Amino acid sequence: MTRSFTLVLLFSGILSAVAQIPFPAANTVWTQRQGTGEAAPQFNVIGLLNDDITVSGISYHKLYFSTNDAVLEPSEYCGGLREDASGKVYFYNASSGTEKLLYDFSLAVGDTIFDPASASPDGVVYQVDSVTIGGLPHKRLQFRQLSSGALWTGGAWVEGIGNSGLGGLLGSAMRQPTCDCATNTICMSVATTSTYHNPQYLSIDCENVVAVTDFPQAVKSLTVVPNPVKDVSRIVIGANNPYTSYTITDLVGRIIASRELIIHSREILINKADFLPGIYVYNLRGTGAETATGKFIVD
Repeated sequence: MTRSFTLVLLFSGILSAVAQIPFPAANTVWTQRQGTGEAAPQFNVIGLLNDDITVSGISYHKLYFSTNDAVLEPSEYCGGLREDASGKVYFYNASSGTEKLLYDFSLAVGDTIFDPASASPDGVVYQVDSVTIGGLPHKRLQFRQLSSGALWTGGAWVEGIGNSGLGGLLGSAMRQPTCDCATNTICMSVATTSTYHNPQYLSIDCENVVAVTDFPQAVKSLTVVPNPVKDVSRIVIGANNPYTSYTITDLVGRIIASRELIIHSREILINKADFLPGIYVYNLRGTGAETATGKFIVD
């Protein structure tokens, strides 16, 4: 009996070790979208080359930040990343000379997360699950708001990737902007191979995004009235509707609704009863290149 029990423990330990996805250590770039209100969004890349730095006896993978291209230069050095054995990821800020905890993938449901900038309580883990990316299951932590307790769809932590949406690599997943002024992760590439692409921004080419000044002309945004949704709202399409189907997702990319559109439909109804409070993204597609996308908020 004792021998069998020991074997089970050893086998479980092996499974746990295999399941953990480490954070990248080199040759990785995160492409980020920075909203700028009514103006066209800006894009930047933040990434690792293949060099380290030691600060106060602690080793970090050097991190670089570029706003004009995907080529990381020595002059764009901004700090460093390190991950410990427990799944905590830290950022050393070269400007301030301080270290901040970015992610803690050892957290469980009910644990509090903290804003990496201020170290103040920021949210609570409400679900720990996994999401398959590149054929591998990655642990994912999802949150609820600290004050209201409402479930949060703005961002999630994904093991080996970081913030999968709102917050970008170095920011909080809990910051709700009052305008299009947030930093969002678009994609992550390791050794030039795309590892993650945010479902909210599939229309954006990650390879050339830093040079992009606006969305492709084929992508249009429609009107949601009223927005936020308090009872029943409408996505107003208007006359000469070229769209044949639509999907609605949360900001993590989970599909909440997917429907075919009746020919010549001029609106899509959004019923508050079908959604949890949060921010949602709608995507409409036609038979050709016609697409439209936008957001709405459910109170």
